[in-house]
Amino acid sequence: MISDVERIPEWSPECVRVVWKGESHTPEVGARFRGQNKYKIMRWTTTCEIQVAEAGSEFAFSTMMGKKELNRWTYAMEARDGGTFLTEKCEQKYDPWFLKPSGWIMGLMKHPEANERGMRDTLDAIKAAAEAE
Repeated sequence: MISDVERIPEWSPECVRVVWKGESHTPEVGARFRGQNKYKIMRWTTTCEIQVAEAGSEFAFSTMMGKKELNRWTYAMEARDGGTFLTEKCEQKYDPWFLKPSGWIMGLMKHPEANERGMRDTLDAIKAAAEAE
């Protein structure tokens, strides 16, 4: 379920659409997809590459700039109490100087609490979907 990247817009408060890129349309390491995102008046598109695809354990993808990782989104799964405990983490890997102005603009509009809230909302939506299936 977590590795079905086309479902990300169902759960994420920012991602509105995901489309596979290239020949691979399966969640495997190296496969790429494009995500269309929005926050308030901001709109942007990212190219993402799957970094880890270990069913039932970990799924991670990175927003990319060419071959450089900008941010890595990781979903770690742990069997717990007859269910699965899911953790979401975002790590900044590279911060190019020429993207700083857009980061400043986004920073004026969005505070770290908004990122945390968005991740909580995403995890809550995934939980609801998993329990409904």
